[in-house]
Amino acid sequence: MKRVWLFLFIAFMGLQAYILFFKKEILESKVEAPKTESPSAAQADQIQQMMQGGHLVESQQGKRDWELFSKKSVSYQGRSDWDLEVVEIRFYNSELQDLKVTGLRGNIEMDSKNMRIEGDVKIETANGSTFLAPFIQYHAQTRVISCDQMIQVLGPVQNKKRTMKMKAMGIRIPINEQQIYLESQVSGEQVLEDKQIVNFASDRAILSSTRHKAEFLGNVRIEHAKRFIKGQEAHFNYNEVSKTFESLELKKNVELLQDDRRALSDELKIDFASQKLTFSGQPRLYQGEDELVGDRIIFLDGGKRVKVENVKVKGSPIE
Repeated sequence: MKRVWLFLFIAFMGLQAYILFFKKEILESKVEAPKTESPSAAQADQIQQMMQGGHLVESQQGKRDWELFSKKSVSYQGRSDWDLEVVEIRFYNSELQDLKVTGLRGNIEMDSKNMRIEGDVKIETANGSTFLAPFIQYHAQTRVISCDQMIQVLGPVQNKKRTMKMKAMGIRIPINEQQIYLESQVSGEQVLEDKQIVNFASDRAILSSTRHKAEFLGNVRIEHAKRFIKGQEAHFNYNEVSKTFESLELKKNVELLQDDRRALSDELKIDFASQKLTFSGQPRLYQGEDELVGDRIIFLDGGKRVKVENVKVKGSPIE
């Protein structure tokens, strides 16, 4: 009997020890210090001022430089910049509006007046062109707008349609120059009045923000009506009134391939209304083993007939 009581006593003491140990573990787990995270920069900032319907005007030498509108503007303690929502900026040259930039969000540094606009950014020029970008930066000292990402370009509206579309990697707009520089990887298409399409590509391009003209530079490639044309420069000429694409001029190492013909020259002008192609500057025309040289070589009716000024023929005549 004593052995039974001794066994029960030892079991009881063991159970008490187990309960005390388990309670200690629970208590220690409860008083463990919670993990903390350092506050973000946005949480650390405190709003100093908030405005609805913000409006700022910047002037240089008594003339408007730009005018900014926003749906909401917020400033913070310890910072000299403002965050903006639903932004519109109008840029001026001699009191005339050259560009309008809109976007969903923006930021302006009040000391330097440098700005960044992002979110569905749209740049509209005085000549009716539109540029779409993920964001833009504005450097106030140089009056330059820039973006190093992919840009979409929509030409002016003609008969309720955008007849020219292109894209490029990067854009730079020196506002004082009234020109727009597409930095690289330019490609696009131009629709003619007869609905034919001119496809084009180049290393870079220069567009006007006030007039209807475009210049493409570096490794220019043109494809139109089964013609493949190469050169180093291309000038697109538009009618200033109707905005229609009238003619195309290529320069420097021009080469045209059409059917079994190959033409080389320093310059080529294409008039789309008359379907007339004029090669000048040491033009040469090859067809099979035949070579035709003259002061100017002219394709009439899109190349159905050939006219040569001061012709010099090598081999048999080319029809």
